[in-house]
Amino acid sequence: MNLMSRKELIMPLKDSRKYDNNSGYTNAIKFSSLSVATAFILIIEIGGRFLLNKIFALATPFSNIEKILILRIFEITFIMGVAIYYKSDFEKIFGFKGQNLRKGVKTGLLWSFYFGIAAIVGAFMILSITRKNPLLFFNSPLFSNLLSNSSPDNKQFEVAIFMFTGCIVSPFAEELFFRGFIYSFFRKYGVTAALIISTSIFLLCHISGSKSIQLSLIIPFIGGIIFALSYEYSKSLAAPIIIHTLGNTAIFTINLFLIWLFSEYL
Repeated sequence: MNLMSRKELIMPLKDSRKYDNNSGYTNAIKFSSLSVATAFILIIEIGGRFLLNKIFALATPFSNIEKILILRIFEITFIMGVAIYYKSDFEKIFGFKGQNLRKGVKTGLLWSFYFGIAAIVGAFMILSITRKNPLLFFNSPLFSNLLSNSSPDNKQFEVAIFMFTGCIVSPFAEELFFRGFIYSFFRKYGVTAALIISTSIFLLCHISGSKSIQLSLIIPFIGGIIFALSYEYSKSLAAPIIIHTLGNTAIFTINLFLIWLFSEYL
């Protein structure tokens, strides 16, 4: 075996943790850009909430969901700013152009359809085994708390803001950070490491005081895995963004339906 053939044999193994030029790239995320993005997120989440809740509370009486919407918009702005500032093949990491974008959109729609079918089958299995309404599995106090704290004339507007924030803005912001930055950074250590670390951080950030274990633990855990795998497969953030968006839309729509069915909030 000559020297050239050895290189040809070794290079694929050496580059197995990278994406090629046509399907994306993982090593473009540097520790500095990840650190800056994480610092911005923490500052916005902690400092932003303090400013909105304390300093600007009287001058700008935003509702809780409006505050979350404002924070998510700031997070998206700063994450994209970090991406532009460091200029390290972020187009390939995000996969928002060309073949990667097309594959990401196709993957997101197909996977969402398959998981939707699986959810329907699972719902019928739960109903047949437990004789309980499977929709209650997705019941969350988020909507009921929101509507109970809203004025009668403002409820429909609050619901619209909630759906826009939870179904579009938040999934986009979260996928930019958790998959675009965290998963991509740790991907150089292998798919398993990136999957475990990104999903664990994603899960920790979604743990709440809710008594609903499935909504605070199970769904974010399964979702984190699915989002990461769809990104790994398609090499485009379009896939997890679409799955995340459609998944949240389904869950929040079910919650809205349950509230309409069992209460008089709307």
